Amino acid sequence: MAVAGAELGSVAEFELGLQWRVLFPDSEHAAASGFLRDLAASDCSLATLRSYAYDLLRWFRFLHARWTAWERVERVDVREFVEWLRDSSQRLDRRLDAPAPGSVNPVTGKATLGTKYAARTINHHLSVLFGFYEWACAADLGPLINPVPAQRSRC
Repeated sequence: MAVAGAELGSVAEFELGLQWRVLFPDSEHAAASGFLRDLAASDCSLATLRSYAYDLLRWFRFLHARWTAWERVERVDVREFVEWLRDSSQRLDRRLDAPAPGSVNPVTGKATLGTKYAARTINHHLSVLFGFYEWACAADLGPLINPVPAQRSRC
């Protein structure tokens, strides 16, 4: 299933205050910024904040395509997101001379990105969403219970 409106929203860098913010659909997403501000206050690196912002943006795009508000998400929505990630191709901007997806880089010895999301990438998304919904529940902004399964129940 392709996500309609996949290009809706963005992650923007700011010079003052919170450096990375999620704009969705076209203005700052208050809940995402609140969560990212809490992370920034706990000394998360800028790279972590940027990564989390992009994970939240992907989640909001997925929900938007399903006409589901982030505050009304249920566990079934999370499961369908995981299924969508498993079936989706990553958007990869590759050079023409880049190694084939999934091959090993002869210089670094690291595997290049495959065409599909790796299990660890999907689990990273789930960790971000779990933290986001824990924060939202504690702040009385989202659902009454966290719809994302705790890590111990992941594969």
